[in-house]
Amino acid sequence: MTDGEILAGIFLRLRKMYSEQGGANPEQVLNMTWNYTKPYEPASEEVAMESNGKALADLIDPATGAVVVKKGQQLSSFAQLRDDGTTSSGCWISPVAGRRKAT
Repeated sequence: MTDGEILAGIFLRLRKMYSEQGGANPEQVLNMTWNYTKPYEPASEEVAMESNGKALADLIDPATGAVVVKKGQQLSSFAQLRDDGTTSSGCWISPVAGRRKAT
């Protein structure tokens, strides 16, 4: 059993418990994304890409009004991170270009 499988099992059971019984600060657990192809066996590449960062809404270039990153797409640079809630990121380890990853 991999570390990912162990953590997935803990998280998914905890989320189920929070949805059924409630608890302290349930929003943090219930609203966390876990959209992996195999939820109980998340691939390390999928986890790295999720941690890397993505757009939670279309990112608009304020100078031109053009969409620079569409909602749901992975960010290509930490410079695309915003402090307005339209992006998420944990650790810059797997940008699209170059496909670097922690392995």
